[in-house]
Amino acid sequence: MTRDDLERAASSMTDKERLVGLIGAPVAAFLTFVVTAALVSGDPSARLRSGRLNPAHVGVSSYHTLEVVLLAVSLSILIASMMRKRLAAAVATALFGLGVFNLHYWGFGMPYVMAGAWLLVRSYRMSQQLKLLPTDDDRAARDRGGRTAVAAAARSIEATS
Repeated sequence: MTRDDLERAASSMTDKERLVGLIGAPVAAFLTFVVTAALVSGDPSARLRSGRLNPAHVGVSSYHTLEVVLLAVSLSILIASMMRKRLAAAVATALFGLGVFNLHYWGFGMPYVMAGAWLLVRSYRMSQQLKLLPTDDDRAARDRGGRTAVAAAARSIEATS
């Protein structure tokens, strides 16, 4: 693979990655409505039978704020996938998964955490491959008999460890 091909591949999502985001975003929006409806319906009353305040009660407005935030995150997954931005889609997907996971809906949150982690790892690997490719300056230095920047960095790392 040439440097230009790798730069092009690192800067945008593949079709498989894009499909994960384009399918995952509408499902995330649907899950947002399901989870918040379940949270609102399962919320205990504000007062106990004795008349004291119930410590387990959460205001409904908090659930609606959470719903808006999760919808915004699912929309960001969709927009990042449409624009083929791998890192943005990865962070938004993992963030949605963590948000739902922390609400104790592990079965709904875990696939999003794993998909976000998969996208993050792919993004990291692409950037590492791109860093290790020799540049034109490295090739010119090697032709002159000098050390390349990558080789010099590797030698300095070996010397310090």
